[in-house]
Amino acid sequence: MVFFAFVGVGISAWAVWLLKKTLDATIVAVREGEKATAASLISIETATESNAIMRQDQRPWLKLDVGIVGSVTFDGKTVQVSVDWRVTNVGRSPADTLNVHIVGAPFKLTPEARQSARSFATDCH
Repeated sequence: MVFFAFVGVGISAWAVWLLKKTLDATIVAVREGEKATAASLISIETATESNAIMRQDQRPWLKLDVGIVGSVTFDGKTVQVSVDWRVTNVGRSPADTLNVHIVGAPFKLTPEARQSARSFATDCH
């Protein structure tokens, strides 16, 4: 009977040793999984940045050329200017929609600015 007790203790000790080896292997696997997850997150961030750069490179870009045409008039209160503007597609893909919003803002001219506008209008005639 004592013999079987020792055999039982030996088998139990062997089972505990196998369990410890399994737990050690599980800990190693979890640590490797954490490293793989961190590498995946870095890869996702890099891919997102690359995608944003590619979109910026491939998007439509417009070039706007504006020039004064005709005469510039100034009646003491109002400056009237005629402009010619040209929009050119310069991006890698064409722009198919263009929204233009022209906003004028009232402002008060100082006497110096008023004289400068008169001179500019006179020079443009």
